[in-house]
Amino acid sequence: MPVTDYTPDLEDVAAVAATRTKDKYGNVTGTFSGATTPTDTQVEALIADAVEKVSIRIGDDIPAGLFADAKNVVALRTAMLIESTYFPEQMQNARSPYTVLKAQFDEDMQDLLNSIFSVSTGGSLNDPPTPNSPRGAFPPATPWLTRMM
Repeated sequence: MPVTDYTPDLEDVAAVAATRTKDKYGNVTGTFSGATTPTDTQVEALIADAVEKVSIRIGDDIPAGLFADAKNVVALRTAMLIESTYFPEQMQNARSPYTVLKAQFDEDMQDLLNSIFSVSTGGSLNDPPTPNSPRGAFPPATPWLTRMM
């Protein structure tokens, strides 16, 4: 399954970056177009970049049940790129939603990676997440009395 299975469209990105879909009159349009900053063409280029970055971490072939989660992670990464590329001055003045987007991206990415790991090790998509679960084993117990001192 190629990365196109979890590539968001303009409306998916607009759903997490709605305030960046304003036209010249300040109306929120709900998507990116030639009348918004950034434009639809510019956002499509950022989507491609975000897909590439996310696919490096999650792979190209993920379970179909995780497409929506992966698409959301890519949309969040794209929204972060919009902020850092087109509104860096607002990031410096703490007027940008970048930090909120980054926190959500980090959390959702970790959840997605945990789900992919769970499925790849024989679990199912319905298994509860087990972050920081131990891996490996301790050596067999040695009775104290039989150990040489």
